[in-house]
Amino acid sequence: MTKETDGRALVAKLTARLPKEAAEGLEVRVSERSADELREAWHAAFEPQKWRTAIASDVAGMAVELDPEREAVVVTLGGEPPREGRLDTLAQPLQGVDAGSVVVEYGGKAGRASRAADSAPHWGGARITKASGASCTAGFTARGKTTGTYYSVTAGHCGANGTDWHSGSSFYGTTAGRADYPDYDQARLGGSTYSPNIYTDGLDSFSSRVVTGANNGAVGDSVCASGQVTKAICGIEIKALDATYCDNPGVESTCTYYLMRGRRDDDKMIVRDGDSGGPVYQRNTSLPRASIRGMVIAYDLSGVRLYAERYTSISDHLNVTAVTAG
Repeated sequence: MTKETDGRALVAKLTARLPKEAAEGLEVRVSERSADELREAWHAAFEPQKWRTAIASDVAGMAVELDPEREAVVVTLGGEPPREGRLDTLAQPLQGVDAGSVVVEYGGKAGRASRAADSAPHWGGARITKASGASCTAGFTARGKTTGTYYSVTAGHCGANGTDWHSGSSFYGTTAGRADYPDYDQARLGGSTYSPNIYTDGLDSFSSRVVTGANNGAVGDSVCASGQVTKAICGIEIKALDATYCDNPGVESTCTYYLMRGRRDDDKMIVRDGDSGGPVYQRNTSLPRASIRGMVIAYDLSGVRLYAERYTSISDHLNVTAVTAG
């Protein structure tokens, strides 16, 4: 708690309805700074005239947060630290603000995240690219059933185990868990941080959604697909949950079974090359929420019809569950 706060009253309020054992486990630490000092530091970070020295011209973007661990307002500037003699990131950087109440850091390249340049924690629906330049789409965030580790998922045909993926300049993850392909066209991506959000810009009513559930859905349901090339397309009716897709007609070893098959009534193109791995989801019509139904792995009829791995198949084969919020 901040300095000059009535600690006894605050602790009493926080523990009023807690069991005795829980109340005894509460640890209270008093900050070196008052609420007024932190409030002044926060406002100062947004007043250009208070900066003591000029900011480097190549600075792009600024993030501001109140860090309870450091008991300070932390300003992270996009770009590299300036030459010696410019803005001092160790000393007090703002005029008229208590020394140490503002900490300035440089975070390297910065910019708003997008499908094409998604930064950690990573979202589903992002464009992911491997060293060869070939790209696919990230599916959704999942948690290992036994390990609790967070992953993203994508189509197995996008790359073998050990393939590294980037979204823009950010490392997205490394392929793992790809097994029994093409019976199962699915894989995990791990090695970074991942969030239960998906990009849905395109023809959806929201540009992004938070994942709040996951299941297979049912034949006749209306779903959306969100690939990095075609973007979000909705109004896709699930026509089957037991479809088969084969790369070569009559060659069983090239087939993937028990897939979702979907199509719009107006035969609009819903999938293109590069959309593989993208999330298939059912949307909430009034709130930016989504329930995962699977991920795109193939198309035919020039992109009019899609095929997707069903959620339960992904969950069982990769031993994961979708991470949800709320």
